[in-house]
Amino acid sequence: MLIVERWLLGRLRHRRFYSLAELNAAIGELLRQLNEERPIRRLGVTRRALLEELDRPHLKALPSEPYAFAEWRLRRVGIDYHVEVEAHFYSVPFRFARREVEVRLTPRTVEVFLKSLPLRRQGASGSPRTCAPVAITATPPFPITCRRAIGAMPLDRRTHSQ
Repeated sequence: MLIVERWLLGRLRHRRFYSLAELNAAIGELLRQLNEERPIRRLGVTRRALLEELDRPHLKALPSEPYAFAEWRLRRVGIDYHVEVEAHFYSVPFRFARREVEVRLTPRTVEVFLKSLPLRRQGASGSPRTCAPVAITATPPFPITCRRAIGAMPLDRRTHSQ
């Protein structure tokens, strides 16, 4: 990069530009010359030829989904098989009650994993996560064993699961 920067600045140092578009056009033309016409001294080939020969065959397509920053947190599943994340409760299969899980938060989704295996994904529809506290529960009724456990829970713990 330093070589390219110095070469560009050397070519442009005595010129005056009256707009950013004019400067960008001049830089673009010099970069085209540098990449396509000017050979690298030690190799004797242009940068464009090296790209086509060495790099292009190994390039991969861009991912189908854009990158989204994710935050990871450790949480423990309650006996009512809900995971609390930012005052929201997300249900997971009842057999994972009392297990420690990893939660992956993105601006649009909440995902719950147990030892790298996905248990739950919420918000994949594309809507942003809401800010109001809410209980999100699986639609099937509680299993009998879990209903017994919930009946033995203090009332303040039961409110979000019913």
